[in-house]
Amino acid sequence: MKNKYPLIKFTYSEILQNYIIKNKISSKEIEKFAKRFKRFYKIKKEKIFKPLLLFTSLNWKKENIDVWFFSGEYESISDPLLLNINFRNFNFTFFEFINMLVCNLFSDNSQYFKNVNYLNFSAMSFFITKKVVENIFSEKIVKKLCKESEFDGTYKFIWEKEKELEKEWDLNKKPLIEWIKKN
Repeated sequence: MKNKYPLIKFTYSEILQNYIIKNKISSKEIEKFAKRFKRFYKIKKEKIFKPLLLFTSLNWKKENIDVWFFSGEYESISDPLLLNINFRNFNFTFFEFINMLVCNLFSDNSQYFKNVNYLNFSAMSFFITKKVVENIFSEKIVKKLCKESEFDGTYKFIWEKEKELEKEWDLNKKPLIEWIKKN
């Protein structure tokens, strides 16, 4: 791999939106959102990838990641990266995008996560996501985004575990890879 991180390509598919997601939304609306998102990503790219690599000490294996925008009732998924534009809530979509990138990075390094259960895996991904997002948004916005990602309590237990991790693990002193090896 030539780059330290993958090339991100943003795209949209009317077939995905209208026939799989089955939510009729104008392609112009998604294209407008996607344009703004791409501009913001281009400006913030280094603020995503530098801390992500610093906090994890993991390496990317993927050279490219395609991000497919959609709007609907479904959650975003990391592989393939389908990103719900969350009814045009820009900050939350960006937060979710970073979380999906974290999940992709973890997937690229799955050998380190063989003995990690779902709760710990999810809490680690949220913890890393939160720390990366703190480089982009204010503390007030980050708290709001973390609360929104509980999805009305569905994922509250994961955020409780994330808080435990945050108390016992200082990312500035020990990256993820070292912490996993010791735990």
